[in-house]
Amino acid sequence: MNMKTAGYDAVLVINKKLINEASAALFYSNFLTFNKEIDFRTGDNALPTDFLEKVPAKLNDFLYVRYRFKLLHEPLIEFTPDKRMILSAHLRLYVWMMDGLELKFDADLALETPLNISLESNKKLLLDLKSSKFKEFKIKVKDSDSNVVNADLKKLFTSALDQYFKENVTPIEITLPTFSLYLPYTEKTPEHQFNIDLAEVAIVGTQQIIIACNFLNRKGGNKELLGPFAPNSNVAFAISEDAMLRTYNFFWDHTYWSKSIRAKGTFEINALTKIFDVAFDIGSFILNAASNIVSLGFVDTELDFDKLEFSYDVFGELKSKPTFELLPGNQVRVENIATGLVIRLKAELSYRVKAYLDTSGPIPDKLTPWDDDVLIADKNKKKELFCVNIRLDLPSIKRCTGELILDTVENVLKVKVINLVLGNIFTTDCPVLKLGDKIITYIVNKLGEYVIEKIPPICVSPSIYNLEIPGVQWPLTVTGKKLEVKDDEAIVGAYMSFDKMKTITEPMPKYVGNWNNMEVHRIGCDCILDTYETHQKGFYALQTALSQGYDGCKKCLPAYHKR
Repeated sequence: MNMKTAGYDAVLVINKKLINEASAALFYSNFLTFNKEIDFRTGDNALPTDFLEKVPAKLNDFLYVRYRFKLLHEPLIEFTPDKRMILSAHLRLYVWMMDGLELKFDADLALETPLNISLESNKKLLLDLKSSKFKEFKIKVKDSDSNVVNADLKKLFTSALDQYFKENVTPIEITLPTFSLYLPYTEKTPEHQFNIDLAEVAIVGTQQIIIACNFLNRKGGNKELLGPFAPNSNVAFAISEDAMLRTYNFFWDHTYWSKSIRAKGTFEINALTKIFDVAFDIGSFILNAASNIVSLGFVDTELDFDKLEFSYDVFGELKSKPTFELLPGNQVRVENIATGLVIRLKAELSYRVKAYLDTSGPIPDKLTPWDDDVLIADKNKKKELFCVNIRLDLPSIKRCTGELILDTVENVLKVKVINLVLGNIFTTDCPVLKLGDKIITYIVNKLGEYVIEKIPPICVSPSIYNLEIPGVQWPLTVTGKKLEVKDDEAIVGAYMSFDKMKTITEPMPKYVGNWNNMEVHRIGCDCILDTYETHQKGFYALQTALSQGYDGCKKCLPAYHKR
C-alpha cells in the first residue's frame, strides 16, 4: 500500500510552479530593481584629497555616478537535492556618468542560496540571500554578445548586488501554505497550541519541496517513501486517518466551539403532500385519528380538512464525543452522534367546520322535497392533537454517515454529517404511533433532516495557511481544489495563483502608459524597459491614454509628443 503520507502524520508538497508564481509576483512588485549612486567627492568612496584638488570646479559633476538595476523578466527558481536553491535572472543595468552620459548593459545572474524551512511561528521558506553565492554574473553591452571585462565596472555592479541582497532579504521570505499551530475555534494561548513537528524536508528532482510533519509529539515516517503526488496542482497535502482522529480528539478537548444544538421549525401534511409517491387522503386520516370530532344527533356537519401541521423544537448538547471512520469515496461512518438531544414535537389540525340544523327533524331528507337544512355555523378551527418530548439515545439512531469536506473559508478538513436515519424514537404509549406507519416514517425522516442541519462539522485537521509574500499585496486565489480519500488517508490538491496574473489578456494592448511621468509608448518601445512594472498601465486605444492626460513618447509617438 503506497500511502502518500509515508508513515508521517501529514505531508505537504510544494511544486516549484508555486515558487515561480511567487517570483513572478515579486517581479511585478519591483524585486531586484533599485537605484544607487556613488559620489567620488565625499564619503567612503571619496578619491584622495590631492587628486580632488586638481579637478577643476566645472568638472566636479564628472565625479558623481548614478546606476540602476532592473529585472527584465521574473527570476526562475530551481531546487537542488542538497536543499539549496538556484535563482536565475536577466537584468538591465544603467549607468549615468560624465555629467549625463548614459550607458546600458545586460546581465545574466545566477545565485545559489541555502533553502531554509521553518514551521515555527513564522512558517517561512527563507531564501537566505545573505548567504548566497554568485554562480554566474555575466555583463554585456546592450545588444552585444561581448562580455564586459572592465574590472572596475564589474566590481561596481557586483558590490551593488551584494549590498542589495544583504539589505533586502525580506521580499524573499515566502510564507508557505503550511499548517497553523492553532485549530479553528481554539484560543491562541500556549495550553491550546496544537504541536506540529517538522519531521523531514526533501527535494525531489528540481521540481518539488516535500515537507513531512508529525502532530502532538508523535514520531515516525519513512523518508525513502516520500514522493510527489497531485501532479496537476502546485500545492498538495496528504493527512493520515490516524492523524485526523488525534486532531479531532485534541479539537474536542480544547475547543470553545459550541456543542449545543437548537433548531425550530414546522412542516406539514396537506392534500397535496405525497408519501411514498401515493397521494395522502388527509380526510380519511383525520376521521380515524381525531375521533373526538363528532356531530350531534340532529345537526349535520361538514368537515373540510386543510392541513396537519407539525412544529418541532430540537435542543440539547452533544455530551458524548462522536466517533468516525473513513470509507471509500470521501464517505465517513459516524457513530455516537446526536445522543442527548431532545425533540419536542407538536401536531395541530387545521380544518373548517360547517353545522346545519335539519328543520324536518326525524323525517328523512328523501321524503322532504324541499331544502330543510339551515347553515347555523361556519368556522375555521385549529386543534392540537398531541405534544410530546422525544429523547434521542443510541438505539434511536439506525445509521449516520458523513463526508469529508474542505472548508474553503478556514482551509481545514471537516467531517459533515449528511445522512441521519432515525429508528424507533417513540415510546409504546406515544400518541404519534396512532398516525400509522407511513406518517410515522415521514415524520422521522423529516426530523432526521432537521437534526442534520444543526450538527456542526467536526474539525479533523489543522488549518492550511495560504502563501504570502511580503511586499506583494495582490490577493491569492485557490482554484481546482480536489479532495480524495483512499488508503486510510485524505489527499487534497489545489492550484494557487495571483488574481492579477491568472488572466491571459487577448488581444495584447498596443500602448503602455507610465503613470509615474504620464507618458505613453508603443508596446515595442525600448523606453518601456526603463520604467518600473508597477508604473505601467496598458491601453488598447491611444486616444484613451491621451484623453487621460498622457503625453506621447518623443521616440515612438513623436506626433503626439507635446511637452
